[in-house]
Amino acid sequence: MIEGYKGFRQGMWCLDRQYSENAVFEEPGDPVPCEHGIHFCESPFDVLTHYGFVAADCQLNEFATVQAEACDCKRGNNKMVTSKLRIGKKLDISGFCREILKFLLEKASAVGVVQRNTSDVQSSEGNYKTQAQVGNYSHQEQLGDYSCQAQDTIDGQQTQVGYMCRQAQSGHSCRQSQIGTDCIQVQEGVWGRQTQAGSICQQAQTVGSSRQAQLGDECRQVQLAGKCDQTQSGIHCIQAQAGDLSRQAQLGNTCRQAQYGLKSRQVALGDDCEASASGEKSLVAVLGNRGCVRGALGCVLVLAEYRSDGSKEPYIYRVVSARVDGEHIKPNTWYFLHNGEFQEA
Repeated sequence: MIEGYKGFRQGMWCLDRQYSENAVFEEPGDPVPCEHGIHFCESPFDVLTHYGFVAADCQLNEFATVQAEACDCKRGNNKMVTSKLRIGKKLDISGFCREILKFLLEKASAVGVVQRNTSDVQSSEGNYKTQAQVGNYSHQEQLGDYSCQAQDTIDGQQTQVGYMCRQAQSGHSCRQSQIGTDCIQVQEGVWGRQTQAGSICQQAQTVGSSRQAQLGDECRQVQLAGKCDQTQSGIHCIQAQAGDLSRQAQLGNTCRQAQYGLKSRQVALGDDCEASASGEKSLVAVLGNRGCVRGALGCVLVLAEYRSDGSKEPYIYRVVSARVDGEHIKPNTWYFLHNGEFQEA
């Protein structure tokens, strides 16, 4: 029996098929990787290359544990395919993050690299390295591609420089730093800090009073608890927050923001950006050119209108705000600014 994980869009949809937990699904015919059959991954990190924490529409993706008969499975790149798959327990992002930490700790234990002392330091250079620590005030440092770090600690610190690196932490007052493309960070603990510099990166935090910062294109951030901060600088980036009293800031074109908590604030400064809030009494502002906003009842929407004089670069001509009152401005409806008036998109 092979155990693994599978990712889904909201409602447990994968492609054009809807799945459910604790059920068996079949696909008649011989399974062929990337062509025919039901796909899944043995590593939770591999799942995130197909279904990230946040979808392109800013919705939070869903995950599940799965099982398949080894004799019916075929391997293709970083995923498996089978004709019969048992979907186990459905996992929200918090549960999936815990599975990631468990996966890394088990992987490290299998190769005997787990440190269990307080104030330990782990350092390594080279590709495909794994580090794990279970002890407070610990530090990890890695220089190399395809490397992994796991910590279950208080006041821990992780640092990685390399391509396709992975970090997971559980415990309060922890810090993560990554420099490299296609990297992933996961934190479960209050007062956490995550920093990434590189394109196509992902960050996830599941407990409140935490902060995320990303510098790079096509990056994604998700925070699930309140009083959190997100900052991004790069094009084609996505931010999603599900906690109250949280803040988002983006500097880059063609970006998207979504907030699902109450009394939150978000600001996007790039062109062609979208921002939305589904929690009441939130502030949604897009100050770049050709921005779009939407909000729940009681939210305040802010948009900027630009003009250009001849060959000069467009400049801000005016900034207009409006409250979603259910009459003049409808709830959960996209708006843009034209001639100083909010228009439905």
